Amino acid sequence: MPTITYPKTKRVDVVEKLFGQTISDPYRWLENDVRNNKEVGAWVESQNKVTNAYLDTLPGRDIFKDRLKQLYNYERFTIPVKKGGRYFYLYNSGLQNQQVLYVRDSVDSAGRVLIDPNSWAIDGATALAEWSASDDGKHVVYAVQDGGSDRRTIRVLDVNTGKVLNDEIKWARLPSIVWIKDGSGFFYTRFPEPKQDEAFQAGVENQTVYFHRLGTPQAQDHRRNGGYVGFCRSLDRARCEAFKLI
Repeated sequence: MPTITYPKTKRVDVVEKLFGQTISDPYRWLENDVRNNKEVGAWVESQNKVTNAYLDTLPGRDIFKDRLKQLYNYERFTIPVKKGGRYFYLYNSGLQNQQVLYVRDSVDSAGRVLIDPNSWAIDGATALAEWSASDDGKHVVYAVQDGGSDRRTIRVLDVNTGKVLNDEIKWARLPSIVWIKDGSGFFYTRFPEPKQDEAFQAGVENQTVYFHRLGTPQAQDHRRNGGYVGFCRSLDRARCEAFKLI
């Protein structure tokens, strides 16, 4: 076995007193966002180099890789969702990193690409997560997942033109998204906006339901304290409806 020389990891002087106990956390700096923190990014890159240098020496690794690639190379479709006479579904040709969202304007028409997350990042690690088509089939609200994170950015797409609208919603984490019947907006779940530079350290608590009306900024979204309930009829949450409680 080759000798592994690990990169040095700096320690910082971070000490907190929690519940009467003094806790030292010298690696707190590694909790910063690797996407925009150069120091954390460099640390991850150096760790990957060490890991890959070792894995590349393992005998038979290519055999397993090639066999798994062969087994995974087949077309995959999800069950279509019918909205406003249109049919929405996810498709993977076989070896694509991410599933692609397609729409058919009728049963007999050809499918066309609505959202292809494979074009979002060079490493293919940015994915289309939760999504939902409006009842009239005119819009799709969808969540962007970066690098496998639970955190999402929610966007809206015009199905007719294929253009992404200016609507953008942050601070969502594994959100539930449900359109209202007239397609003018949707309910979604999100967490409070974290303090500056603390997005990765913020607690996962106080998740709240908000309502977003199309064409308005997130700052105008209304927090909902009851009155509606969301009901989903599929595990992928692509078939969800909002009902008003009376």
